[in-house]
Amino acid sequence: MKTALSMLCILFLMMLPFTISSTEKWTETEKIDSNPYDYVIITTDHLKNSLKEFAIWKEGLGYSVKIVTLSHINENYGGKNQADKIRNFLIDKYEEWKIKYVLLVGSIRNIPMKFLYADPEHKYCDPSDYYYADLTDNWDSDGDGFPGEYGDDKLTLHPDVYVGRLPFDDPDEIKNYTKKLIRYEMDNGKWKKKALLIGPLTDDEYHCILGGDWWVEPLKNNILRPAGFECITMYEKEGLVVCPLPCDYPLNEKNVVSVWSQGYGLVEWFSHGSEKAAWRVVWHTLEKPDWIPFIQSCDAPLLNDAQPSIVWSHGCLTAKPGCLDNLCYSLLRHGAIITCGATRGWGEYGELGREFNRRIIMGESMGEAFWNAKVYSLTHNKNTPIERYAIVYGMTLHGDPSLHIYLTNRPPLQPSQPFPANASGNIRSPIKLDWADCKDLDGDKVIYDLYLGKTKNLTNENLIASNLTDSEYIVQNLEDNSCYYWRVVAKDAKGLKRSGPIWTFYTVDNYSPTINITFPKKNHIYIFGLDKGRIPFGTIIIGGITIITSAHDNLVIDRVEFYIDDLLKSVKTEEPYCYRWDEKVIGIHTIKVVAYDKSNNFSKDAITVFAII
Repeated sequence: MKTALSMLCILFLMMLPFTISSTEKWTETEKIDSNPYDYVIITTDHLKNSLKEFAIWKEGLGYSVKIVTLSHINENYGGKNQADKIRNFLIDKYEEWKIKYVLLVGSIRNIPMKFLYADPEHKYCDPSDYYYADLTDNWDSDGDGFPGEYGDDKLTLHPDVYVGRLPFDDPDEIKNYTKKLIRYEMDNGKWKKKALLIGPLTDDEYHCILGGDWWVEPLKNNILRPAGFECITMYEKEGLVVCPLPCDYPLNEKNVVSVWSQGYGLVEWFSHGSEKAAWRVVWHTLEKPDWIPFIQSCDAPLLNDAQPSIVWSHGCLTAKPGCLDNLCYSLLRHGAIITCGATRGWGEYGELGREFNRRIIMGESMGEAFWNAKVYSLTHNKNTPIERYAIVYGMTLHGDPSLHIYLTNRPPLQPSQPFPANASGNIRSPIKLDWADCKDLDGDKVIYDLYLGKTKNLTNENLIASNLTDSEYIVQNLEDNSCYYWRVVAKDAKGLKRSGPIWTFYTVDNYSPTINITFPKKNHIYIFGLDKGRIPFGTIIIGGITIITSAHDNLVIDRVEFYIDDLLKSVKTEEPYCYRWDEKVIGIHTIKVVAYDKSNNFSKDAITVFAII
């Protein structure tokens, strides 16, 4: 009996580590953070820092934002592939954190889409972000390895979170989009209620489908104009078969680019599409039509990015994720604030597009309108059930899913014009920090919170004054030989916030910098910038040479000055501190360098050379 009991204990102990390890991976993030976050951003470590200003802006509008990296997800969640791991993270957290919006930041190279198979015979599949929106369904309920099959997989396709995607891997593109987003949300101009509607011929057969007839006209007359939108139309007027409806401009690429550049809140078309273009069908002869693009990826830089549009691209492949300069991505970089386009293409997107427009005009966010329109389209689209699934799988939202056309309340303008000026030095305590009054475009009263600390990462622990009614504050007891960072947050009466940039200043510096000429060296010979080795005496330079220095300070180097024979030749304010000496000279000359800090303390170094340049 004792032997059997001992064996059972040994077996239990052997199993215990495996039990612990399998649960630790799944619950580790719960130990780390259980706060509610209604806006979650999923991205790579490489892009995380480029999203900080985006997160600050959204938090100022009242969202609670959490940036989660793939490395964190991969360390804590299992799955057959990266898409499964991301979805398992969302399944684990969406109820606990009360997630409403999910922004995927990165191309499919880093943040993959899931291939969904609407056709049970698996003849085609659609790259899709729907996999991350519907977190309740089992996408492969029949277990055959083909998720999303109509009929075979038991799906409701109800979105639990509203998903958008910034399909960029370049940090600068993320920062540019953030700046554009802030401008857009602060702008309640009338241009947002202008719509450019494009209706080319869309069929290859002689008995053409008139896109303007059954797509643009109902959208214009039944949805946009009743909501007060000014609608500009472009229809096909070239060739033997034309659209009989009147329009504002004949459809061609030149007109689209020219008119669009004037600033439109909405730009939409119903057409054929490809990765980098949307197409007209022009019947120059009755034998075969010509396909001519009316908007291409290469046109995007010509558009008006100061008044970026919400773009609905009703056409195949314009958001093909494997093509990183596809039409939708290119427009999102320049010309658009939101793009909706198909990753592949199947059937008719008309009901989906009209419902999306109806909902954003009613005041829903882009994410709410987009995903609710998909649900609507599943029961109201005229295509077959399989085609309906394929349509909603492939249509993708690019941009901020929480975006609205208009904000009913906007935060104050960003704090600016700091005193002391940013990066000022030799500041003595006490100092009055000052900034320009922040106007509120809605007329709300503005108050301020002030953060100050010795690290750039300012947190609530660095809050030194709150609810200030004046745009100034006197700071006491600053320490000498220190760098301070400060930030002002402007708040309106309704609680919306606008953070200023992080500014810096340097207090009195009691220590001088150091500087050394590291190239050229004493007792060396240089020929056209190459060190040819030591010589017994002196320094000889033949041909042009780059003078290189090494400068250091306990706080910061303000500038390094380069002199030849006491004549100032160059001033460098940032590394590398170097100067290209290539003027025509011959004889003995003195190279001198002087380094200054913010308190105007200085040090210098010099070398005498024989130069033939």
